[in-house]
Amino acid sequence: HYGFMFFSEQNVKSSTYFGNKYTIDFDKFLFIKEINLKTKSKINNAKFAIRIYDVNEKGEPGQLLHDEPIYGIAKKGKTITNINLENLKLQLTSNDFFVFFEPLFINENHYTEKKASGNSMSFYYPSLAMTKYEVNTMWIGSKLDGEQKWNISDSFVEHDNIDKGYYNYQIEVILTN
Repeated sequence: HYGFMFFSEQNVKSSTYFGNKYTIDFDKFLFIKEINLKTKSKINNAKFAIRIYDVNEKGEPGQLLHDEPIYGIAKKGKTITNINLENLKLQLTSNDFFVFFEPLFINENHYTEKKASGNSMSFYYPSLAMTKYEVNTMWIGSKLDGEQKWNISDSFVEHDNIDKGYYNYQIEVILTN
């Protein structure tokens, strides 16, 4: 089971990030090699940003691990979007880190869909796939009035006590030493 998170004009916020917390064996892996995301887009070459953070003493995102912006480009349709990060030499500093997807609300990512009723809906692409897991790793970050806020998402769903779990974003991180 998986679904996609869509971004429309009705929920546009100036700075909102959607991501997962990862825990690794720090003795084996030191660098982030690439990030793969399951995306969906009705336009070709939809642009988005990635942010990678270490963990602070509260277990929340701490310092940004890169100085340069990281951008990805999603092709039209449902696809795995790959971002190779080897050239950035992003070194991890602990067992835990965060990877966030940042939608970009720019004209090139805008798509208007006309409904049979004559109404139309506006979306920004790409959208990001979510899958149900037993553990919740999903976080949301927002920056309002210059203040950064982080929250673990309450993404638990249950259907007839059989199909239950937490929705997490489909963001795969490939590590190397």
